[in-house]
Amino acid sequence: MRITAVTLAAVLGLLLPGIAHSKEAAKAKAAKAKEKPKAGACIHFSQTGDQEKRTITFHIDNDCKQDVQCTIAWEVKCVKQDSSTETKHDESNLVQSGMGSSYEASAAVCAEEDGYEISAPRWSCKTPSNDTASNK
Repeated sequence: MRITAVTLAAVLGLLLPGIAHSKEAAKAKAAKAKEKPKAGACIHFSQTGDQEKRTITFHIDNDCKQDVQCTIAWEVKCVKQDSSTETKHDESNLVQSGMGSSYEASAAVCAEEDGYEISAPRWSCKTPSNDTASNK
């Protein structure tokens, strides 16, 4: 079988775009693998309560490959028979890669005989590139 220049050109014309596309796809896949995971995938929030101590401890764990700046806010409301008072709490700190941070919400500001409510927290964490994870 004889291969002519025209046949060879036609075959290469069909193969080269596929080869070029494969190289571009491989480059794109490699670039994506180098990307840092989104903060939402590596920041984890949990909470534990202790009714006897009248506290809730909020936990933010950072499984990202970089440090994140986190903020958290909550309110403690003391409820008396005829009135109520509310204390707001805001905290912000750097949570290092592979570490966690805990924040204690306490009804210790309320008298023992008063009822109390601790609100659900509002939290967010940002990476240096401003990627954000939050419950807001």
